[in-house]
Amino acid sequence: MSADGTASVTLEAMFSRPPKPRSEDDNPDGVLDDAAIAGSLSGIKDDRIAFLDGFTVGFFSAGGELNVSEVQRVYARDITAFASPKATLDCVTAFGATDFRPDLAKFSIPTPVGPIHPYDEYALADSASTFGDGPGLRLVRP
Repeated sequence: MSADGTASVTLEAMFSRPPKPRSEDDNPDGVLDDAAIAGSLSGIKDDRIAFLDGFTVGFFSAGGELNVSEVQRVYARDITAFASPKATLDCVTAFGATDFRPDLAKFSIPTPVGPIHPYDEYALADSASTFGDGPGLRLVRP
C-alpha cells in the first residue's frame, strides 16, 4: 500500500499482529519488552523444541484453556520444529522489531483490522490507534 497506493484497490481487510509489538518510547503500549524478547531468544537457544512446545500452548490458549485439540497443537509444534534454528531466532527478532505503522498511515480506503491471533487478549489491540492513524482503518474483533 505504501509503495503502490490504493488507486486500484476497491476492498481490503487486514488481520495481523499489532503493527509494532515492541514496547519503546514511541510505542509504550507495545506487548513485548526487551526482557520478553531476550527470554524467547534464550529459550530458543537453550532448547528450541521445548520452547516451541510451550509457545504453542500459549499461542492456542486463553484463560488457561487450550482452544484447539492437543493433537492440533502438537501438529503445529511439529511444523514449527522443521524451521531452521536461525529462522526461529530471526522470527522473534523480526516480530518484535518490524514497525508497520508508517505503512498503515497510507491506508485510505475502509479497512477492517483484526488480530490474526484470536485466542488471547494480549494479541488484541485495545483500540484502532494501536494500528496507526490511517483514515480508513477500523478495528474488528473476532
